[in-house]
Amino acid sequence: MADSRSRGRKIAGIVIRLAVAVGLIAWLVGSGKLKPSDIASALTQRPGWVAAAAVLYAVATFIGMIRWWVLLAAQGVRLRAWDVVHLSFIGFVFSSYIPGSVSGDPVKAYYVSRETHKKTGAVMSVLLDRVLGLSMFVTTAAVGLAIWLISGGLESIDEAMRPKVQVLAWAVFAIDAMFLLGFAVLWSRSLRHNELFNRFLGRLPLSGTVRRVYDAVFVYRDRPGHVAVAVVLAFLLLVPIILSQYCCGAAVGEERQSVGSYFFLGSIGVVVNAIPLGPMGIGSGEAGYDVLFGAFGSEEGKGAALIAMLHILMFVWNQIGWIFYFRGRDKYRAAFDAGSAEGVAAGGEIE
Repeated sequence: MADSRSRGRKIAGIVIRLAVAVGLIAWLVGSGKLKPSDIASALTQRPGWVAAAAVLYAVATFIGMIRWWVLLAAQGVRLRAWDVVHLSFIGFVFSSYIPGSVSGDPVKAYYVSRETHKKTGAVMSVLLDRVLGLSMFVTTAAVGLAIWLISGGLESIDEAMRPKVQVLAWAVFAIDAMFLLGFAVLWSRSLRHNELFNRFLGRLPLSGTVRRVYDAVFVYRDRPGHVAVAVVLAFLLLVPIILSQYCCGAAVGEERQSVGSYFFLGSIGVVVNAIPLGPMGIGSGEAGYDVLFGAFGSEEGKGAALIAMLHILMFVWNQIGWIFYFRGRDKYRAAFDAGSAEGVAAGGEIE
């Protein structure tokens, strides 16, 4: 009975998130903030920009696969490169249908944990892959915003929007500081051996699970080479993701932001897109990009249109995952049940 209630709550949560995402899209279209005509003109009049965005996004996904492979190796989980590609595409296709931009990750975690005795480490590789990716985007946004503010960028936008942009900047700086502090705490040797801290962990609910998770995260402290490579890959992945957004912007007629501006606007947008509402971040992404790009002087609706265009490209690309899924249908059916029941867990796509 308890299991059925829990499953019912999870399904209700998925339905509610989908309803909110659909409502946001309907409101954006109805209010003229998201114009389907912008998407249509991009596909018919500027197909070159659309094709460039698609190629750049595909490049980013393969860099992401390599990053996860490195993090798995740091945990002592050895998978063939082809297996990592296989699992990644399975995760992509799940993210196309389950609410949340990161909803394919439970599937990856579920399957890879079945292939090794280092189950907690395998699952933590998925989580750290997601957290590391998001932290790189936040750091890039923080650095870009700082440079923009120092160079007098605030004077270039509408005076009424300046207080909101300042609040946004401080929020980004605070989130970036939280990421850095979190990594420092989790990887602190002195804290790991602190008696008071260990006593605190022992008194937490599910303390055994918490301890295993903490131990798996700390493994990366002793694998500096792997972590350094993963960080470099995270920054490399950021470039094609941002440039794909720029190409989508050019395709839908967004002409007021420079490539440099996209490196902090697009980075903030990726974090907003990770809010677990619609599949791939649909709904929250369009609403967030509309507000974000509008605050920095873009024409109304262009921010929503560019991320909607990218969502379309992501959806098409993700369907390649069905090929891998049907090749291992029995193997992944149980993972699909686990992933759809959870909806969203450790960490999607734009990372």
